[in-house]
Amino acid sequence: KLVYFGSAAVAKGVAAMATYPHEVARTRLREQARDGVFKYKGMWQSIGLIGKEEGRKGLYGGMGVHLAKVVPNSAIMFLTYEVVNSWLSDFTVTER
Repeated sequence: KLVYFGSAAVAKGVAAMATYPHEVARTRLREQARDGVFKYKGMWQSIGLIGKEEGRKGLYGGMGVHLAKVVPNSAIMFLTYEVVNSWLSDFTVTER
């Protein structure tokens, strides 16, 4: 069962690292509406502008906290699914 947990953790970690700049841009696009100044126009423009103005630190800042939240959550969820699925497979349905 530890293999399921580890595999899910690694997979989610890689996926979260690959998509984190998208999360940053999405948050910036959403939060700019509150300030009334629309600096970001679209997803790719936002990612490019953040990378240009702030560099990698702007695109990946806060990723450690994000990983600390989503990786254990996904690993536990996947492990729970696998354990319950194997437990339920032991039961058979019989017709009367």
